Amino acid sequence: MTAADVLLGVLLGGLTLYTLFAGADFGAGIWDLLAGGTRRGAARRELIEHSIGPVWEANHVWLILVITLFWTTFPPAFAAFASTLYIPLTLAALGIIGRGAAFAFRKASHTLAEQRLYGATFAVSSVATPFFLGTIVGALASGRVPPGIAAGDIWRSWLNPTSVYCGLLAVGVCAYLAAVYLIHDARRAGAADLVAQFRRRALATGVLVGAGALAGLAVIAADAPDLFADLRGRALPPGRALPGGRGGLPGPDRHRPLPAGTRHRGAGRRRRALGVGGRHSTPSCSRPISPSRGQRVTRRCWPPCSSYSASAPSCWCRRCCGCSASSSAPQPTAATVTRRAARDQGDRARSSTMRRMALLHQAKLHPTKLELLAEWLPGRPWYQGPAAADITRVAGFRFDDPAGAVGIETMLVRAGDGPIHQVPLTYRGVPLAGGDDWLIGTADHSVLGRRWVYDACGDPVYAAALAGAILAGTGQAEEFLERDGRLERRERTMTVTGTGAQHVPAVGADRRAGADDLTLIVTESVELAVVRRPDGSNGLAGATLTGTWSGHATPLPLAYAWPR
Repeated sequence: MTAADVLLGVLLGGLTLYTLFAGADFGAGIWDLLAGGTRRGAARRELIEHSIGPVWEANHVWLILVITLFWTTFPPAFAAFASTLYIPLTLAALGIIGRGAAFAFRKASHTLAEQRLYGATFAVSSVATPFFLGTIVGALASGRVPPGIAAGDIWRSWLNPTSVYCGLLAVGVCAYLAAVYLIHDARRAGAADLVAQFRRRALATGVLVGAGALAGLAVIAADAPDLFADLRGRALPPGRALPGGRGGLPGPDRHRPLPAGTRHRGAGRRRRALGVGGRHSTPSCSRPISPSRGQRVTRRCWPPCSSYSASAPSCWCRRCCGCSASSSAPQPTAATVTRRAARDQGDRARSSTMRRMALLHQAKLHPTKLELLAEWLPGRPWYQGPAAADITRVAGFRFDDPAGAVGIETMLVRAGDGPIHQVPLTYRGVPLAGGDDWLIGTADHSVLGRRWVYDACGDPVYAAALAGAILAGTGQAEEFLERDGRLERRERTMTVTGTGAQHVPAVGADRRAGADDLTLIVTESVELAVVRRPDGSNGLAGATLTGTWSGHATPLPLAYAWPR
């Protein structure tokens, strides 16, 4: 068990204590609101005030502990959490402040009007605060808080069916807890009539909250299917569900040991592999799954059981994984894809021709890719077009890096009315050793920080991906866009096809030379030629990568490969 496991256990403990203690305080305010008129509800309000008076301030110490610990021990996660959910966090904070101030001033008020004003503020704040805290839980549970500063939607992240359901459930649970606690306080005070009243309220609230919790599962199934699938999955044994147990903290990577060479930090490599460009960037996914089948995987075991088939990767074992492979099943969330990618590196060797998947991450880039190309393109010997024209994107496609460390994208661009140019790009989180001659520029990514953008013809990772696409027909990556924690298929703007059915030798060290509209990539095992102006005029012999896009239904050669 690592230090992170221990800290997560402390966070979980603090949240649990805050829910039990502060939740009962909020619930007492709810019963204050429902106590009745000034005279009829006087006894109930007096009991509530007597019960929470000594402890209502101290209970928020647990929240302060959780926030401080979260901030100092997991700052990147806290930054994403606070920047995306700052609106409900602010509303919850205002509710806590208004509730405490109104509770204190009501006791010091001498007129009935003031007491009613402060009492209403106290009661309404007691309802609103747990509701907003519940919407925050719903946003996190449904995967609507992506990594990065303000990378998620500041409104839809918490104003959605799952979050509203969690907010209402939080209000109901607080009311139930308070009713149960008030039964004991009334009995200790010798108020038998209040014991009976709060017992009835506790029983009725428990039934209503339980029924609402079950009915709300339909909301989660429709709005957050991946969360619903996880709720239906098998729980961990008690010994592994607690910090200090044999399995440490529960998590998707703790079901069974991973194979040698597969490390938990793979998820970080997936995130660093996000490409850069406009609002979207792309990581590689280590498992070439078949997203067109629309499967949903809720558990992942290693090694796969006997019913797993590399030739039909969408048919996961229901016994091991609790999955559904029907064509109508919704796509997994982006958070699940990222976690799963880190666990599945060992499976890639099973089938090198299976379909790849690229996860496009919403982000902001400065400068944009087109702005970088506008400065870089005019200096290329193969460039034809005005020197100061605006660069526009015509089409594009992506490859997958098996190691998950490099984003690979090929763009077709045009300057003004000039010819179309093919510009393959690679995106790295650190500079490419010996790649200064191929550096296009650097850009600041709102999620990933500084990114180095290269002409991919000088990147050995691109050479290996291009050789596989041409010789083995591995093809381009299917593109999915993360939106509010869900994956939406992105329509292709371009389709590429390789000759395929050939063995792909390992691509070793390379040396390169450019000539006219062809860029030659010479490696130890294969020679590649990238067509810079794909107009069909280069009719070379050899294995070929062809492409079609809007306005060009006839396949045009994009690159060639010749094994050495």
